[in-house]
Amino acid sequence: MNVTRKDFLGLGLAGTAALATACARPQDTTSQPQTDPVAATRDLNRYAGLAIDMKAWHFDSENQVWWQLGLKYCLEPASKTYQQLAIFVPGPYMTGEQNGDTYSCKVADDGKVGSFTAKTAPVVMPVSPGDFSPQTPPVSYSFEGLKPYMDAGVVYVYAGMRGRTGGYESDGDTYFEGGAPWGVVDLKAAIRYLRYNMGSLPGDYARIVPFGFSSGGGICAALGASGNAAGYEPYLTKIGAALYDASGHDISDAPHAVMCWNPMVSFDSAGAGYEWLLGQYVNEGPRAQGPWTSLLSRDLAGAYGPYINDMDLRDANGNHLALDETTGTVYADGSYYNHVLERLQDAAANFAASATFPYKADVTTQVNANFPGSGKSSRETDAVANALGNASAEATVSTVEGQTYETPADYFASLNSDQQWLTYNASRSTVRITDIGDFVTHCARPTRDVSAYDAIGDDHSINQLFGLPSAGSNSTLHFDAMAASCIEANGASYAAAEGFDSSLPITWKAELERKDSLDVTTRSRVDLYNPLNYLSGHYGGFGTAAVAPHWRINAGVLDTECSLLMPINLERALAHYDGVKDVDFQLVWGQGHTLCETSGDPIANFLSWVGKVCS
Repeated sequence: MNVTRKDFLGLGLAGTAALATACARPQDTTSQPQTDPVAATRDLNRYAGLAIDMKAWHFDSENQVWWQLGLKYCLEPASKTYQQLAIFVPGPYMTGEQNGDTYSCKVADDGKVGSFTAKTAPVVMPVSPGDFSPQTPPVSYSFEGLKPYMDAGVVYVYAGMRGRTGGYESDGDTYFEGGAPWGVVDLKAAIRYLRYNMGSLPGDYARIVPFGFSSGGGICAALGASGNAAGYEPYLTKIGAALYDASGHDISDAPHAVMCWNPMVSFDSAGAGYEWLLGQYVNEGPRAQGPWTSLLSRDLAGAYGPYINDMDLRDANGNHLALDETTGTVYADGSYYNHVLERLQDAAANFAASATFPYKADVTTQVNANFPGSGKSSRETDAVANALGNASAEATVSTVEGQTYETPADYFASLNSDQQWLTYNASRSTVRITDIGDFVTHCARPTRDVSAYDAIGDDHSINQLFGLPSAGSNSTLHFDAMAASCIEANGASYAAAEGFDSSLPITWKAELERKDSLDVTTRSRVDLYNPLNYLSGHYGGFGTAAVAPHWRINAGVLDTECSLLMPINLERALAHYDGVKDVDFQLVWGQGHTLCETSGDPIANFLSWVGKVCS
């Protein structure tokens, strides 16, 4: 049953109570009243093996950092290589007595860095695996890159996690599962480990803040929207994640705040959104007349309209955002269309007001944000990725150099060199764009094929993410139900075009129902990785999870890897979700798939924001 936000909030006392329980703030769920009857029935030693050893700290005296590596965050790790974390603590937050190579430490109650103390310091967790690759925890200590975090007075936790495929441990024989939803499961287990030990550690573990870029941003968004979601519990149980503390009270895995740059999310609708925003405005390559993929592009763009109209997204005034079907194109009008166009115009106007001129119009693309703490494994474990020729998640950065412009007027004039599609009014500080199609033609032509994330050949990295490597030939799977519906409904017309495989409708549909080791279908695993599943009444998970109250989301308007609709829809769903206090959202003109900011350093801006929402 589809339940809109309005319907859900009108469910009466029972519905309101359920929402209050599911969406309790993290600090309300890390511990429960001492009279909790469930706690009295639990084995209080169940997770004793996860207790941190406070006698095993190391100290960087030169840079004043306490640290521990190799902390196992679940009792039954599938991968000893990845399922561990490292903690880095500012020096003033603990005192220690040296005992050989390590220190026995206690929290220094009077320890202070900036506006934070040992009891109030937020805990930040980087997530940047690069194309859903594994995130390897540190295998040795290095201060490189840690200074901004230590100076800001935050506790820095780098947790490893499994990636888009399974792999082998360093012994070459022990195989572990990978793919969705294990990456999010692992980080939920890491959060639970920290809260299990919060009585011993410095820091405020009610205020945990994951932050990530691209696929890491998508994982952070899933973490932030799915706190304590029931669908994850079987996975957490399987790896021995701490479900309750040493007193028997439930532990929450809900973050307090989330930072996402260019988040890659919502793979149930991402392919259709890509065609609606970008694909329908070009007529070349797989979208040129002739190949059957041009018909699929049209139909996916058309399927996006009814999807958006059922999403119950709202504008700033609470009005429903919808798409209207139009003549000669596909759903290219309506309040949702206007909202996207206005976002682009606002981004251009903000650019004119904030960019430093003369301005050099370089466009940078990153694979990985390379947050400090990234470890190196001795053996490449992503065997399927190797077979498909995908590189591991290094900090690959490429830059396309652009021209230098003396003034905003010069810059915008260059965009109109072949036709007038954009108007810049310097006196009013406004920019007007004729339509989305002109923006795409001049600034953001699609770089992905039709069915942008669920590749028709079943050979994309996201097909790996939802594949089942332990099942042999199922190491990559189709997962996009909207594409499956288009192919099933229109197979006859596609067959009359070039290149269509008549077996595709049956294969694609069947792979949606393929089950993993916990008997969960591909379709359901897509929902587990989709933050909108918990934020929109279109989905069955709406209102069933604890959602982080604070969000910061930035995306570059020139990014054609992650469709702009991913962050736009996420922001709109969050902005009107009860319990979400604020969403700091910025589309950044002139930037692409990178840690985009309107101005300033990304990490400095992030840490400044953490200070505000965790003060």
